[in-house]
Amino acid sequence: MEDRECLLARDAVEVMGERSTKNADTTFPKAIYLLAVFGAIGGFLFGYDTGVVSGAMILVREEFKLSTVWHEVIVSATIAAAWLSALIAGPATDKFGRRPVILTASVVFAVGAVVMGAAQDKIMLLIGRIIVGIGIGFASMSVPVYLSESSPVELRGRITVTNTLFITGGQAVASVICGAFSSVPEGWR
Repeated sequence: MEDRECLLARDAVEVMGERSTKNADTTFPKAIYLLAVFGAIGGFLFGYDTGVVSGAMILVREEFKLSTVWHEVIVSATIAAAWLSALIAGPATDKFGRRPVILTASVVFAVGAVVMGAAQDKIMLLIGRIIVGIGIGFASMSVPVYLSESSPVELRGRITVTNTLFITGGQAVASVICGAFSSVPEGWR
């Protein structure tokens, strides 16, 4: 196939001439869908953390007497840490594999959550937000690739999109939780 024909092909399977006629709903085991759900939990955590900070900062700002600059630093530190750690996560997934990097991201998320929940001052809260940002960077680089590579060609789009759905689902859950705990003293924890 010429280069021009490759550009016009809809996907890699068409380029290879191996279009399958399998029915994705009946042929593949439920384990593949479980893989998608459990694999995309990193996306949920990403969405939850980026969503929950807006509601939590209302209470955190009062509790720690944060200036506007500190407020901005605490919110943006997570995204900055995610960006920097994503630069490391790409090569790490190639060297160590997708699953070990996803597991590392999960552990880092958990450690960051504990640090933030136990924060007694703005510095400790900032450290927790940075740790969570590292988890986000690792998860955002490894989860989509893992889901794509682990999926049968016929389900690749459906399985890979679960990460994005979980990110937005995490943001929605965070909004509900923020609303529920907005009037509770130390409800941000």
